Amino acid sequence: AILVVAELQVSLSQMDFITYRYHGFYEHRFMQTQAYREGTPFEVCSTFMAECQNLHFEQCVKIPDSMSVPYNYNVTKYEPDRYHRDPPWETQGGSYMILTRDIDIMYIQKPEVNLQLWSGCEEGCMDCLRGTGRALMPVLQASSAFDCGMLNSGGVFAMWYNAGDGQVSTETGCVDSLQAFYEEVESANRHRELITGFILGALSLCLGLGTVMFYFHMKRCQREMDLAMQIAVREGRASFAVGHPAGFFGSGGRNLRTVSQAEMEDIFPAVPVSDSPMCVVCLVEVNEVGRQLQCGHVFHADCIFRWWLHAPRTSFECPVCKHVQVIPERNGSLAVEPLPVVIGASNDGEGDAGMGTGFARPSLDSVEGMGARPSFESMGQRPSLASGNTMTGAGAGVVDMGTGFARPSFASDEGMGAVFARLSHSSVEGNGQRS
Repeated sequence: AILVVAELQVSLSQMDFITYRYHGFYEHRFMQTQAYREGTPFEVCSTFMAECQNLHFEQCVKIPDSMSVPYNYNVTKYEPDRYHRDPPWETQGGSYMILTRDIDIMYIQKPEVNLQLWSGCEEGCMDCLRGTGRALMPVLQASSAFDCGMLNSGGVFAMWYNAGDGQVSTETGCVDSLQAFYEEVESANRHRELITGFILGALSLCLGLGTVMFYFHMKRCQREMDLAMQIAVREGRASFAVGHPAGFFGSGGRNLRTVSQAEMEDIFPAVPVSDSPMCVVCLVEVNEVGRQLQCGHVFHADCIFRWWLHAPRTSFECPVCKHVQVIPERNGSLAVEPLPVVIGASNDGEGDAGMGTGFARPSLDSVEGMGARPSFESMGQRPSLASGNTMTGAGAGVVDMGTGFARPSFASDEGMGAVFARLSHSSVEGNGQRS
């Protein structure tokens, strides 16, 4: 037995130190591990940072103020019922601690060496060496390399054995101060959250500004497209634009004019309505007074004007049948794009104006040499509009519509208020006299 003890003492003398690791008590962090939630701190000991103190055998070391050292047996004040308390109490920092060894020769053939950690010692640790301090019994067996435990306050500690051969590092994950370390972690997290919030806020701001800019850009484009209409509506004097189908600003404004609301009221006067038709604009029956279009459909007096005013237009269509209404010029001619028609050549034979078949719709650019559009009065006497009569011969008023177009003849219709033809000075043959 004496020989075995001597061999154990030689082997212990070759051990370098024990690293005491204090992980503190950070419940909200430790609870992230499943093992800690189940009551075992081993995952905390292997993954969390710790304040470390190397303990060489029989070397008295002062406990750092931020550390706590476990003990389960108070030698100075013996309490048998609290011996080997689990979890152990803790000695606060500021006192001294020392690591000793005790050879257990209960089993002669295979004795064990128990390492004891003494805490709460006086300076020099002589009281603990005499057996009057606080002890953690046992701390670690020489055959073990790792021990992890939990204090009664919830803090976690560990002891790692280091053989001193340099093959294993027991100071991995050690910091000078856990409080300073976690403050830096919290600061980094707050900084990251601020950056993330700033980026998200900037993206939201850019998206909002982009949406607002796009909205106002579209509104501006709409105002530019509908400038004449918007000004008229704001000033309370609604006016209408008729002319070339290219739009308000197409072709440099050629063949374009505005029609005042007073003119429109003259063209489409308010008339009494007896059969109470449905106004398709507001979906309310027209009971007393309405406006009847040239196609026969009836609307409220104000509804049809609002319908025509809600968007730029170059012609006035019926909301029901899309029939284009005839808008005469102030001098009696028309402001709409001309179509080649023959007066009195309608299919019903009643003398109404009908559109001839086979005539292509001429464009402004296709009519060569177009100048000002003369009225019938400026060309001499008005033509005779006798039904069924065509005009032939020199000066008979045959109209040449330009290169590539058929030569329609004119017939009469006393009830028609406009003629769908654009006349140029060069297209009138003869001396301008028609009979």
